[in-house]
Amino acid sequence: MVRCVLIGAPGTGKGTQAETISEFLDVPILGMSRLLKQYAQQKSSLGLSMTEQMNAGQLISDDIIWQVLQEELKGSQYNRGYILDGFPRTIPQAELMQKASIVIDLVLYLEAPDEMIVRRMSGRRIHPDSGRVYHIQHKPPRQDGRDDLTGEPLVLRDDDRSEVVAKRLHLYHEQTEPVVSWLKSNSGKDQQIKKFEPIDAGQAPDQVWQSIHRILQS
Repeated sequence: MVRCVLIGAPGTGKGTQAETISEFLDVPILGMSRLLKQYAQQKSSLGLSMTEQMNAGQLISDDIIWQVLQEELKGSQYNRGYILDGFPRTIPQAELMQKASIVIDLVLYLEAPDEMIVRRMSGRRIHPDSGRVYHIQHKPPRQDGRDDLTGEPLVLRDDDRSEVVAKRLHLYHEQTEPVVSWLKSNSGKDQQIKKFEPIDAGQAPDQVWQSIHRILQS
């Protein structure tokens, strides 16, 4: 059984690496963003509480996010382990996990300089209908601004605009980066968090995976 937390700033490639790790370990990805959207659409007490907070313009509380995670972990698909992406994002969330005696076998911290992340994300171009992703430097389309298969225009998503990326990074440093220090300081032998491993996410994706693969096999 492998219970893994994947943490890092937006643009460090968590989604790409989560899929590769999931395939390698044969365990599901537990993505909190997707999960919260799914629960918010339900008419359960949890879903209604989330909707009420969002309609009031509030962030979903740590307590409710924790309840959603606990409810999801009852599913048998997680009996062999999981890759947790998007939790914990705050110190209170990490402390709730600790109080519940949830054991984490491995924390993978993907780190890269802000300037590199801004360049990486603002260079992405998307084919809206298929979701195919290009990059103006690292994976350019054959014809500038056009999808290779359909010839249709590629778009720069609002979330990938440099000014938006900079704001997201500011929020990450303010809210989530302290969690990285908490996870590191609470990891080690005979602790609930068994291992904490930093990964250079400034490398090419295949090199990042090679670094992760070595850790998973150690």
